Amino acid sequence: MARSNPSRRYMVISLGVSALGGALALAPGVLGIDMFSGGGALILLGIALIFVGGLVALFIRKRAQVLDRLFSEKDLLAHWTYAPDEWEAYAQKDLRSRSRHSKKTFFLIAFFAVLFGLIFFIADPEAGRFVALGLAATVLLMAVGAKLSVDLARRRQTQEAKELLLSAEGLWLAGELHTWTVGGARLEEVAQAPEDGKILSFTYSTPGKNGPQYYTVRVPIPQGKEEEGAAVEAFFRDPERTQPQKGHRS
Repeated sequence: MARSNPSRRYMVISLGVSALGGALALAPGVLGIDMFSGGGALILLGIALIFVGGLVALFIRKRAQVLDRLFSEKDLLAHWTYAPDEWEAYAQKDLRSRSRHSKKTFFLIAFFAVLFGLIFFIADPEAGRFVALGLAATVLLMAVGAKLSVDLARRRQTQEAKELLLSAEGLWLAGELHTWTVGGARLEEVAQAPEDGKILSFTYSTPGKNGPQYYTVRVPIPQGKEEEGAAVEAFFRDPERTQPQKGHRS
C-alpha cells in the first residue's frame, strides 16, 4: 500500500522559508532599498530565515528518511494491524491519558501565571496590568493548544490506518512518527506497561533547553501477538544490539 510521507511536505515548506529568506536578503540590492530605510533589517531577517529554514529542513529530512524506511517495510521488528474493537479500546484510553496530561500541564502553568501576575500587579499596578494581560494571553494560548493537541490525536486515530510499523529506529502509529535516532534523541526504556500487559511502552528523550524532555508512546499488542510483543521488548533490552533486524509481520 502506497503511503504519503508527511515529513517530505514539511521539508519542502522549510526549504520554501529559506528561499523566502534569500529573496528578502537580495531585495535591498535588487529594489534599491536604502540600508537605513529598512534595507538592513530585510537583509538580517532574510539571513535568519535562510539559516532557520535550512536547519529545520535538515532535521525534518532525517525524520523523513526514517519514515521512508518504515514505509518500505524493510527491517521491521513488527508490523501489527488492529481489529476495530481493539483499536477503539486503545484509542479511548490513549485520549483519556493525553487529556489528563494536557489538563495537568495547563493548570500548572495557569497557577504560576496567576501567581506571578498578582505579584507584579501588587508590586507595580501600572506596569502589572500589562504583565497580567500578557500572562492571561499566554494561558489562553496554552488552553487552545492543549485542546487542539487532543483533537488532532483523536482525528489521527479515527482517520489513519489502524496499524503499527516498528523498527530499531522508531515507530509509526496512528499517523505519528516517533524516532529516537534523530536530533540527539535517545531511547530510554521499552517495557510492558505494568497496569496493562497488552501495552508496550516506549520512552525516549530529546535534548531540551533545561535538560532532556521525555516522551512515552503506548503501543497496543494485538490479540495473539503476545509472543511477538515479548520478542520486541527483548530486542530493545539487548545491550549488544547494533543493527536493525528483520522481525515479525502480520
